[in-house]
Amino acid sequence: MNIDDSMIKSYLMGKDDSKYHWLFSSILDSGEYIFESPNSEYRENVRELYIRMYEALMDFTPYNVELFSTLFHSWKDLINDVNIILSVGCPAPYDAMVREHDGREYIIFDLIRFLSYGKTGDDLLPMIIRLITHEITHICIHVDYPVATDTYEKN
Repeated sequence: MNIDDSMIKSYLMGKDDSKYHWLFSSILDSGEYIFESPNSEYRENVRELYIRMYEALMDFTPYNVELFSTLFHSWKDLINDVNIILSVGCPAPYDAMVREHDGREYIIFDLIRFLSYGKTGDDLLPMIIRLITHEITHICIHVDYPVATDTYEKN
C-alpha cells in the first residue's frame, strides 16, 4: 500500500498546511472547496488512532478473507498499488471514501471523523478493518469488473 500520512503528520506537529490539499475540492461533485479545520484538542487521540490504523494497513487482511479471495483473485497484488490518504479536515459524514485524482484512485480515511464514533484505541480496530475492507472492495471492483464504456458510446 502507498500510504500518504503527510496530513496527519502535519496536524500532529501543529501545522495547518493540509487545507490546501486537492482532496478538499474533490469531496463534492461540484468542485466546491470543503475543509473543516481540525481542533487541536484531538491530537493525542488522533496520534493513537494513526498508529493503530497504520499498523492495520501495513498488515491488512480483509474480513471474510476466503470469500474476498474468491471474488477478487488478485487482491493481494492489488493492495500493493492501492493509494491511501490519512487525512484530517473532511466534514461529516466523509469518514471514508474513494476519490480519483490525476487518473489514480485514492482511498481516504479522515481520522477525526473516526473519533466522532466515541470509541478509542482497540475498540476502533474492528471498525477500521471493516472500513478498509469496504474501501478496498471498491478498488478491486473497479479493477476486476470495469464499466464497459464502449457499450454506452455506441448507443
